[in-house]
Amino acid sequence: MIAFARRHYAAIACALALVLAVVTAGVALHNAANASRQHAIAFSRELAFESLSINPVNPVAARRLAVAAWRVFPTAEASSAMAALLAGQQQNGMLPADSREVSDVAFIPDGKLLASIGC
Repeated sequence: MIAFARRHYAAIACALALVLAVVTAGVALHNAANASRQHAIAFSRELAFESLSINPVNPVAARRLAVAAWRVFPTAEASSAMAALLAGQQQNGMLPADSREVSDVAFIPDGKLLASIGC
């Protein structure tokens, strides 16, 4: 009878250890996913800030960085950077592009639509 009780308690201890291990693994996975998400948010914000910083010098790269920021994680900063850059572009009436990548341009005579094609 004592041997049965010992086995019974050992089985209960093993079951509790298994439950504890599963819970610990779940918490670790949750923390890893949260850390990855926080990293993506921080990186997106950094790219958005950088895009606004380089806009006066290189508007094409600035827009690419803003889009990259949004793709990394759609933060408010990335959205704001894209909106600000596009609004500035519209105000200045410019269409930034890398001339090495544009192979042809077409437009409608009324001046309301312009299209370019590139590699």
